Amino acid sequence: MKKLIFIFLLFPLLLFSQTNYYVSTAGNNGNPGTLELPWRNIWYACSQATGGNDINVMSGTYAEGTQWTLASGVSIYAMGGVRVESSYAATSQPLVKGESTNGWLHPTYIGHQEINGITFDGNNITYAAIHINFRHYVKIVNCHFIDFQYNAVTFYGMPMTSWTETSVFEPDRTMPNYFCVGNEISNCTFTNCTQGTGNGQINIGQQDGIKIFNNDIYQPLKGSGGNCGGIKFKADGYNKNTDMHHNSIIVDLNGGNSFNFSIEMWYELGGCKYYNNVFQGGTDFDAAVKGSSTYSIWFHHNEVGYPTHQQSNHYGFNLEASCSDVIIEKNYFHHVRAGIYVSQIWPILTGSGRNYHPYTNELNNIRISCNIFSNIGRLAGGGDWEPVYGVYFGRSSRVVDITTLDNIYVDNNVIECTAVTPYSYYVTGIWLPNSNTVVNNLRVRNNIIIGFAGGTNFSAPIFGTGLYGSNDINDLYIQKNLCYGNGNSNNTLLVSGYAPDPYTYDTHIKLDPLFETDYHLQEGSPAIGVGMWIDEVPTDYEDKDFYNPRSLGVYEIGTAEPEPEPEPEPGTGQIWTDGFGHILTDGLGNIIKK
Repeated sequence: MKKLIFIFLLFPLLLFSQTNYYVSTAGNNGNPGTLELPWRNIWYACSQATGGNDINVMSGTYAEGTQWTLASGVSIYAMGGVRVESSYAATSQPLVKGESTNGWLHPTYIGHQEINGITFDGNNITYAAIHINFRHYVKIVNCHFIDFQYNAVTFYGMPMTSWTETSVFEPDRTMPNYFCVGNEISNCTFTNCTQGTGNGQINIGQQDGIKIFNNDIYQPLKGSGGNCGGIKFKADGYNKNTDMHHNSIIVDLNGGNSFNFSIEMWYELGGCKYYNNVFQGGTDFDAAVKGSSTYSIWFHHNEVGYPTHQQSNHYGFNLEASCSDVIIEKNYFHHVRAGIYVSQIWPILTGSGRNYHPYTNELNNIRISCNIFSNIGRLAGGGDWEPVYGVYFGRSSRVVDITTLDNIYVDNNVIECTAVTPYSYYVTGIWLPNSNTVVNNLRVRNNIIIGFAGGTNFSAPIFGTGLYGSNDINDLYIQKNLCYGNGNSNNTLLVSGYAPDPYTYDTHIKLDPLFETDYHLQEGSPAIGVGMWIDEVPTDYEDKDFYNPRSLGVYEIGTAEPEPEPEPEPGTGQIWTDGFGHILTDGLGNIIKK
């Protein structure tokens, strides 16, 4: 009986026991794949390995012209420097394909594998490097991707033909019923692996909790049209709980085309956070709800922009269609024509000519706080008429119904313009909602807006117009802002029937804010201690507490790191102080001296 029990307990271990296979440039596919007698090709190893097996690839360069069919549970590890030169040229097919039918139903055992340490070179022949379809807990780590035609890595959660859930955005369309969980892309590099607007070097769709971090992505301009060369949605997106941080994404400019995105995400379903990234190229988000999270998108502590002013029409952050519960805070936007663009354009248009969308846009609970908009503007040439602005609540002729905006907060930002073309129609720090819009509770508070002057039509720190359609603006609050060096004598400008009611307006402070070079406030700044308290924004750009009353702009006074105190000479009896000038004492309260 004891032997039977022992065998019964051992059976699962035997069933899922791990086997290590090996591949070498000196191997042979007729070998058994052991360390002593390895195989020659990685594609062959993939055809032999089953779930729970590891493929270990010895150092060297491997010419691979056959697709790797990667079984669920099989991992591939590089043993030293491994480079794969791909000549695989099948249309719309990746070199590595891991796909499990109905795998979205089985997160406990479908997937659970890793690809680690390999350099993949597509030689501008192979369509894509790796596609992982309908699997969970798959990691792509420490890999390098070079010169694929359209895509490096795709994680696809559920095919659109299997969706039956009614979309939370559009009731006549469906959305995924299931999501793939636990997938990861980390510590990888991507170079020149896509082109145009249809793909990114990384594509993700129907993912719950995917982690993308510590990656370097560079996309030169390849082909004509837009350049969405960073990270992009797959199959309408529908991702949730995305965790994307500490990535560097650089997308080369494509002239005047505004579709120059480092990241583009559609239909976010809540809990998606993007932080501590560097984006050279716009960031674009179309339609978002918070779901079971407290936010749909939390975009914070990112850098977005270009090294210098450009002769082009590019945004920093683009928020489109119906979005709610979005937090955009503590980011550094620079050298773009427009810092944040909140528009009404839906990503998928319907009807005659596919030029409009039948549903009401709802932009609710949007918070834009403690962001730095530095060197906003553009150089002359290539669409000089385009307006220049820090934050813009846009309009669109491609929606049938009225857009509603409820609970919009623009607080404690610094918005600075430094370059305006001679032909820019509108130049403004904050362009208020316009065109067939109903607005309830819009608050613009504690901001510092400087340098928005020189537009051919209108220039002002804050601007609203009824020129492009009727508006119903309720509960507009413009309070405690400092405006300096702007058009319209630093006053808010409302024209063409733009008549909010009720409307609370404080006369702007119209003095030099006395910035340090990094937007900290000098002693004596008129922006110190004159702001209003905002519960939802308790800390400044450096995550340090605001005082009450707080300062205007992004930094509280005294939050800059002090210069370290020089150490006293030994034996001088000089009193020790910390970096803030506080006298140091020992545990008994005695002043410490040297």
